[in-house]
Amino acid sequence: MKAEIIYLSDQRSAAATPQVVLSLHRFAQFLRSRLEKEKGVKLRFLEHILEQIGQHPELEGTVPLEDIVNYKDVLEYVHLALLPPVTDEKEKFWALSLPLSPVIFYGTRAIYHFLTDKQGFLKGSIIHSMSEEEKVRHIQSICYTMALDRLYGKALPVKLEIFQYLSAGGDNLQSAYKVQFDSRFIDVRYLGERLPEIDFSAIEVHDNHITQEGLAILQENLPIDLLCFQGFSIVQVSDVTARKAIENIKNSIVNLKPGVMVYDEVSDSIKSLIGSSQVIIRLLPMLRVNNRLVLDDCGDMGRKLRDICTKNNVGEKVYMDAVERFYKHPEMILDQEVSYESAPDASKEMYRMLENMGVKGLLVQPVYFNKQLVGIFEIFAKEPGIIVPDLLSTLDPVIPLLEQLFQANIDDFDASLDRIVKERFTSLQPSVQWAFTEAAWQYMQQKRLDKKAQIGRIRFEDVYPLYGAIDVRNSTLQRNLALEQDLRKQLSLLVELLQALKKVHFLTIMDEMIFKAKTLIKKMDVQFGTDEQYEITQFLESEIVAFLLHYHESYKGAGELINKYYLDAGPGGFAYKNRDDLEQSLRLLNATIGSLLDRMNEEIQMEYPCFFEKFRSDGIEYDIYIGQSITPERSFDLMYLRNLRLWQLTSMALVARLTRALIPQMKKRLETTQLIFIHAATIDIEFRSDEHRFDVEGAYNIRYEVIKKRIDKVRIKDSEERLTQPDKIALVYFQPRDVEEYLGYIRYLQQQNVLNDDLEYLELEELQGVAGLKALRIGVNMETADMDA
Repeated sequence: MKAEIIYLSDQRSAAATPQVVLSLHRFAQFLRSRLEKEKGVKLRFLEHILEQIGQHPELEGTVPLEDIVNYKDVLEYVHLALLPPVTDEKEKFWALSLPLSPVIFYGTRAIYHFLTDKQGFLKGSIIHSMSEEEKVRHIQSICYTMALDRLYGKALPVKLEIFQYLSAGGDNLQSAYKVQFDSRFIDVRYLGERLPEIDFSAIEVHDNHITQEGLAILQENLPIDLLCFQGFSIVQVSDVTARKAIENIKNSIVNLKPGVMVYDEVSDSIKSLIGSSQVIIRLLPMLRVNNRLVLDDCGDMGRKLRDICTKNNVGEKVYMDAVERFYKHPEMILDQEVSYESAPDASKEMYRMLENMGVKGLLVQPVYFNKQLVGIFEIFAKEPGIIVPDLLSTLDPVIPLLEQLFQANIDDFDASLDRIVKERFTSLQPSVQWAFTEAAWQYMQQKRLDKKAQIGRIRFEDVYPLYGAIDVRNSTLQRNLALEQDLRKQLSLLVELLQALKKVHFLTIMDEMIFKAKTLIKKMDVQFGTDEQYEITQFLESEIVAFLLHYHESYKGAGELINKYYLDAGPGGFAYKNRDDLEQSLRLLNATIGSLLDRMNEEIQMEYPCFFEKFRSDGIEYDIYIGQSITPERSFDLMYLRNLRLWQLTSMALVARLTRALIPQMKKRLETTQLIFIHAATIDIEFRSDEHRFDVEGAYNIRYEVIKKRIDKVRIKDSEERLTQPDKIALVYFQPRDVEEYLGYIRYLQQQNVLNDDLEYLELEELQGVAGLKALRIGVNMETADMDA
C-alpha cells in the first residue's frame, strides 16, 4: 500500500466544488455500531482498529490533507477493514480520496501505477477526459445526490460511477475503465440557518445525471457552497473493456441505417475485446448476384482485400475461390501456426499469401442466421500466441451480433439491387420515362463522337410539390411494448420448463438458471431498454439454447417438454403473440393505405400525368410533382394543381376513416396521423444518378426538403403537444396566403360532412434552421357514409 497525495484534476472547477473536510469520524462511528453485532476474532479486530484511531483523536476531527500521509499505520487498518486481507494490491485498483474530490491520498500500488508514470507524473485522469461543462455537471450531480440522501432521506437513481477510455500502450487500442465511488463514510452538513424545503417532483435524473433543470432548482434552493462534506471516499477502478466493446458493437448494429457500413467500427471494437491491435479483422457477408458470390466494398474491406491480393501476387479469384469452397463446406478453422508447407493443397495459394503478409495465426468462423450461412468472421494474427482456443470464449458474445449485422447487410444489398433494377430499368414511371429515353438517345449520339461523353442531366423546372405523410402513432413504443410482453412470457415459460425438467433429471445449474430468469423478469419491472433486451436475448439464445440442446440429447423424457417450450416461444407461439399481432396489424394497415394510394394514383394520372412516389416505413409518405416540364406534350393549367390539392385533402380524410375502420380487425390497436406540407411556390428537381432518385435542386428548393424531414414530430408552440393527432389532418404552411386555397377546400369538405367544424389555427415550435411555421388542424368526420374517392 502507498500513502501519497495525487491531484487528479487541476481544480479549474472550484466554483462547482463544495467544502470538503477529511475525517475518520463517520468511519469510527460505523465501527462502533458494528461492535454490538460482532464477536470472536472479528470483534477483537474492530476493537483494535478503534484503539489505533483513538490514539489519534484528531483523526475524528478535521485532518489537514497534507498531514494524512503521517498516519499510514492507521490507514493500513482502514484498508484491512474495507478490503479482504488476501487481496493482491498489485492487481486491485483501490484508493481513499477526499470526499467527492479528485484527490487520492492512500491506495494500492496498482492504482498508483495505473495513474502515474515512472517519474511519478500523472498519466491521465477521469476528470480530464470531460469538458468543463461536463465536469461541473458531474460534480454537482454527485454532490446533490449525496446531500439529498443524507439531509432529506431522498434517494436519487444516480450511480456514483463514470467511464474513462485510455490508450493502452503504444498501439492506440482503447481500454475502458469503470470508476466507482463509495460514499458510506461521508457526512453532509448544511451550513445555513435552516434546511430549505425542496420540491422533489421537479428533480429528474437522465443518463445518470440530474437534469439541468433539476440542478438549477437545487442551486437556487440549496446553494452548493453551503454544503460541507466530511469524511472520505473509497475509489475502485475496474477494467470493463470487454463489456464496452460488446456494447459498442451492439450500438453500431442497433443504430444501423440502410446503406451505412459499420464494419470498421465493429472491427476496432473486436480488437479491443481481443486486447491486441496486431490482428486483421475481416467481416465478409455472403452477398450473391445470380447465385454467384461477390465481394462488396463493405467498410472498405473490399478495397483492402484487393490491395492485399495485388501486393502478394495473388489474384482476387484465389481468395474468392477459397471463400466459395468455404461456403459449400463451412467449418471453423483455428490455426495457431500458419504454414504454407502444412496447408491443404487447395489452400496453399491462400496460405502463401498469409505468410507473405506476416500472419502467424488464423481463425475463420462461419456465422449463421436462421440456420443459413450469412457471413465469415476472420481474424489474422500478426503475432504468435493470439489465436488460441481460449479466444473462442472471448468472442462468444460477438457472434450473435455479427449474425444480425451480416443479415442486415445482405437484406440491404438485395434491396438495393432490386431497387436499381426496378427503378433504373423496369419501373420508370410513365410520366417521366420520356425524359430518360431522350437522355439515353442524346448519350448514344454523343458517344459516337466523344468516347468520354457523359449522360445528360434529367431535370424538371418549375414544378409544384405536394407532400403527405400517414404515420402510425407510437409504433416504436408499440414494438418495444410487444417485445417486452413476449419476453416476459418466454422467461415465465422457461421457469416452468426448468421446474418440470428438474423432475426428469436434476442438475444444480437449473436452479441458477431459474434464479437468473426470475431476476431478469424483476429487472423488466424496473426498466426495459436496449441493455435489458440484449441481456435477455443473450441469456435465451446463447446460454439456454446450448443447455436445452445438450439436455435434450442426454436425458430421455425431456424432448416433449423442450419441444413444447420452443413451439410456444417461437413465431406463432404463445410467447410470440404480441409481436405477431403487432406485425399483422401493421401489415394490414400499410397494405390498405398503400392499395388506396395506388388506386387513387391511377385515377389522378388519367386526369393529368404527374410524378408520384411513395415511401414505406411503419407508415407511408409520398411526394408528388406536377407541372408543364413533366408533361410537355400537354398544356398545363393551374386547374390541375387545384384538382390535385383537393384530391390530397380528400384522400387524407379517406385514409383517416379507413384506418379507423380497420381497428376492430387489428389484433393490436393502431392509429394513424395525417400530415400535409403546403408549399405554394414551384421548385426544380433533378434526377440523381448516384442515388437513383429525384431530388430538389438549388439552395431555396433544398429548404423545402429540409422542412419535410423535420415536421413529422413538430410540436405546437409553447406546449408539449404534437401537431399530428389521430382522426385529424394537419396542414403545415408558412404564409397565410399559401393556405387560402386549402381553406376553400376545407369549407367544401365540411359542407359535404367529410370534415368536422373544429378547424384550429396553430403556431408551431421553432425547428433547427426553420422558424415561423404555422399549421391548420381539422378533425375528420367518422360518421359519414363512404366518400367518393
